Amino acid sequence: MTHKLAARYTTYLATLNDRREAGQNSLEYLGMALLAGVVLVAIFKVINGSDVGTKIGDAWKNITSAK
Repeated sequence: MTHKLAARYTTYLATLNDRREAGQNSLEYLGMALLAGVVLVAIFKVINGSDVGTKIGDAWKNITSAK
């Protein structure tokens, strides 16, 4: 009788553990998507209202210049 009870308890714990981890993948994807959105909004706010081409050209000149 004790072995049957122990087997049921072990099976029950394994089932609960599987249920707790079942939704983590979707939550991780949601978190990554939210983080990507925040980063894109931050980049847009920094660049908004300025000439991006000029900034890229200046950055390229600084990279290629031999100072």
